[in-house]
Amino acid sequence: MKLQTQTIKKVRSVRVKAIEMHTNKQLAIVGLYNGYLQTWNPIKCSLINETQVTEFPIRTLALIEKNNTVLIGADDGRIYVYELNNLQKLNVFDAHEDFIRKIIVNSANTEFLSCSDDSTIKLWEIGPAIKNKHVFSGHTHFVMDICYNPKNSKQFISCSLDGTIKLWDKESGLCIKTFKGHKSGINTLSFCKDDTYFVSGSDDLTVKVWDLNNGNCISTFKGHTNNIINVYVFTKLPFIVSCSEDGSYRLWDMNTYENKEIINLNSGRVWQFKENNGNIMIGTDEELIFNKVKTGLSLLTMKNNKLFFTVQNMIYSCRCDDLYNLKKIAELGFYPSSLSVSDNSKTIAVCDDNNFYVHSSLGFRKKINGIGTNLHFVSNENFLIARDGNIEFFEKYERTNAFKVGNLKSILCVNKYIYVQTTHNIVVYTLNGNKIYTFNFIANKMIANDKFLIFVKEKEIFVWEFNGEIIDAYLEQDLDIDDTGIPDSFKFINNFDAKVNTFCLNENLFVFESEGRGFYLILQETPYLYNFGTVNGLIGGMFENHLLIINHKKVNAIKLDFDFINFQIKVLNNDKTDIKEGFRIRAISFFESLNMYNDALNICTSDSQKFEILIKLGRLQEAYEMSNTSLMYDRVGNEYLKCKDLVNATECFYKSKNWKSLLFVDLLCNKKYLKEIAENAIKEGENNLAFIACMKSEDYVKSGELLKNTKFYNFFKQTYLN
Repeated sequence: MKLQTQTIKKVRSVRVKAIEMHTNKQLAIVGLYNGYLQTWNPIKCSLINETQVTEFPIRTLALIEKNNTVLIGADDGRIYVYELNNLQKLNVFDAHEDFIRKIIVNSANTEFLSCSDDSTIKLWEIGPAIKNKHVFSGHTHFVMDICYNPKNSKQFISCSLDGTIKLWDKESGLCIKTFKGHKSGINTLSFCKDDTYFVSGSDDLTVKVWDLNNGNCISTFKGHTNNIINVYVFTKLPFIVSCSEDGSYRLWDMNTYENKEIINLNSGRVWQFKENNGNIMIGTDEELIFNKVKTGLSLLTMKNNKLFFTVQNMIYSCRCDDLYNLKKIAELGFYPSSLSVSDNSKTIAVCDDNNFYVHSSLGFRKKINGIGTNLHFVSNENFLIARDGNIEFFEKYERTNAFKVGNLKSILCVNKYIYVQTTHNIVVYTLNGNKIYTFNFIANKMIANDKFLIFVKEKEIFVWEFNGEIIDAYLEQDLDIDDTGIPDSFKFINNFDAKVNTFCLNENLFVFESEGRGFYLILQETPYLYNFGTVNGLIGGMFENHLLIINHKKVNAIKLDFDFINFQIKVLNNDKTDIKEGFRIRAISFFESLNMYNDALNICTSDSQKFEILIKLGRLQEAYEMSNTSLMYDRVGNEYLKCKDLVNATECFYKSKNWKSLLFVDLLCNKKYLKEIAENAIKEGENNLAFIACMKSEDYVKSGELLKNTKFYNFFKQTYLN
């Protein structure tokens, strides 16, 4: 399998010696040969901030993510500590007597190691003050790189220009094992994914893979024409990367140890390669390069009660009644762009960017390969593809005929119709190539069955109803069809604001996942969208009222409540239906969403729900009679206020003891509660409120008492009390 990448951006730069990417944030740190430190957004490829740390070259960086800080190692032998957000210097200290080549932080963010051209490795404790805990000596030349053992945090490995790799015990400070095999100095190390093996790169122009346990070199990669200065192992993909002073980086298959690709950057020496979640950053003498991994799409389909799906370049299947018995069908040499399975599930087809491959699902035996994409099965042995603006038909794996479509982008074949998306519209054809309808827009996804057609744009769903009888009548009578298509063959029903990731269409139920939430759309004359809960994975299909969910290589089933769904359908069709206790609360909410408040009220058993519905119906007197808390009286009072019914609002606020609201409405109404408002406001320490109430009731004596010991009292006394 080749690693498919896309170059997003190249930025001219001073020599890039160090790159670190934050594991949880869209943040990358870059150290330059001129002593500058930069922060970048690796997704947007945009510079966030920069500052000059030192006049000396920066060779290494290490993130302490827990503290939101970065450690910086430079050629002056000092380690600088900077805060990440604003790049403010927090600390600096002398660490080594020569260039600092590497700093690594342990997974717990409690300590770090540094190595140097002074031939030593040092262990440091992270705390309010950084303390040196130990110095490891044993190498006889520059120590170029160090790595913690991922399986044993008490151990680490180091490499040196003395041509050796050493395994160290951190607690005793002793070298446990020395690895020999390179013919020259060793510049770089990295552990492999299984943590049993590690990789090294050397000035002898080779990359070696080592067994940590027995010390043996198990493979040697050759091909670079100059010193290898960095090796990197992908965390999720089976690749090793080697960077060289020959101006290239090479990709090696971690399973077969074959060289898969050579990438010449023509940008000087390649110093750094880092990747996180598919975002790649490469540092060279002249550029900072941003690449993106083209990861395999998660492709899913269900046929003949079997579920088929891809994970990266792997194809898996399982029976819908035996989800835990997952079978690996094939490992492809590419990431497939589409997956299609015949109705009897005996034949499976995948496509890459330019070719199609048809195999048996049992044994994955080749049936036919060819140039073309967007393969769709018409029957068990017949299929069609898109190729060079043509739709080509194959019967029993032999090409039979084709018809031309201008500006073709993608196709969908359902039953006896082909939906063709071009650069500017969507055209519907019969299998004979007869054009029957044109939609003057394009979509991200097209989904169809024999009754409904769904177009998905960025965050919108458009539902159309399909009338096959009208189309069949036109075709049987051989009537002329103009560019707009057959009238009334498609009828727009409705559109909804929603983003669709994975989905399945089952008769009149369109089920989809959107950003972790599960929805179903009931398809009929008046469609209805309903959120049924969370979905932790990808929707693969539906089997016996269960939704099949794929999460990496695990398949789970979520039961959909079809009693409730059928109830909803009947309500939408104005049919009589019974309420089951299992979904009574959901039924109330459903009625409310349709503004059917009287129906919701009729099935309520909870007083609090009845109260809320009475409010929505505007039956405020009934809501008032049900009220038994200050919050309920207050709620009714506010509703009366909206209706400008001040008399009833006054009584509600009096019951709720909301003295502020009561004062407002009582002043506008009959002023019957001013005295009580004043008395209760005084008890609750609301003297300003009490003062207003006293003044409005012309109780100046009480008002004066409230002003005693204030600068206003004498003025008030002269004006109102003399």
